[in-house]
Amino acid sequence: MKTLIITVGNRQVGWRCRDGIVRSFGADGSHKTPPHLDELDREFGVARGFHDPEGNYRHSVRYYSVRYLSEIVYQHCHAKSGFSPVVLLLDEQILAKHYATPTETADVILWGSDQPETVSWQFPSMDTCWLGELMAGVIRQCYPHLNVMVWNCRVDLNHRQHLWDLTEKQLEQYIESLPDKAAGNWQLQIQTKGSVPQIADALNLTSSPR
Repeated sequence: MKTLIITVGNRQVGWRCRDGIVRSFGADGSHKTPPHLDELDREFGVARGFHDPEGNYRHSVRYYSVRYLSEIVYQHCHAKSGFSPVVLLLDEQILAKHYATPTETADVILWGSDQPETVSWQFPSMDTCWLGELMAGVIRQCYPHLNVMVWNCRVDLNHRQHLWDLTEKQLEQYIESLPDKAAGNWQLQIQTKGSVPQIADALNLTSSPR
């Protein structure tokens, strides 16, 4: 049995626009964001705005953020029943090389972020929970034999101990859920290129052999 854990970053997911160009979601949500994000906004009729400190960033449509745009794109794909325009910029080669043939059971875990509202707004505005759902949608569509799960870190990513505790608990619970027949024949692959350093560090350290 194989398990592939992919940490989700906002620069590893792209969208094939109507003009045929693939544009990533990569951005920091500020006025310095790359110009291609204006084109992604127009693709989905999103008007870039600003953060409203009196409002709830999870529901506000008054400012631009990676989290907000990726939720809109996910809802669009879900309504259209298709994720074909979603492009896996970093991970398609891994999946095609190691997971394309349904010869054995394989799990793919997409590890995103969904920080609490108590965290300063600029950090959760870059959360990747909806990008993880976009990745899950296209993987299920292209590789229906894979079991795809989306996990999200629901703690402050800058709180090191809480993040490490959550990561260790998630991994322990997952390993305990593996079937008995997987014992001694389980392969774990981890791809941490796309995520923020805090998530990558926590995953690499807690998954290392003791």
